[in-house]
Amino acid sequence: MSENTVTPAPHQVTVEVGGRPLILETGKIAKQANGAITARYGDTIVLTTACMASQMNDRDRSPLTTAKTPTPRERFPVVFSSAKAALPKRKFSPPA
Repeated sequence: MSENTVTPAPHQVTVEVGGRPLILETGKIAKQANGAITARYGDTIVLTTACMASQMNDRDRSPLTTAKTPTPRERFPVVFSSAKAALPKRKFSPPA
């Protein structure tokens, strides 16, 4: 793993977008990554990091991995569209 030996001084930039401030900050958190930035807009805060190896490799692309947490609708696939909605009636037929 690459070690980040340079610790930049904290830096902040504020830009007005849609009548609200967009605040971009770097140098405060995620110092183990080679680059990290937090973006704040209203009640939303996003942390973005980037890491790299200390030596080049012979691959022509970088592997990308993501982690997606399922939403409650994906975890519990039940229709809640109306209080009067009913599940379709199915006849139970035991295996032969």
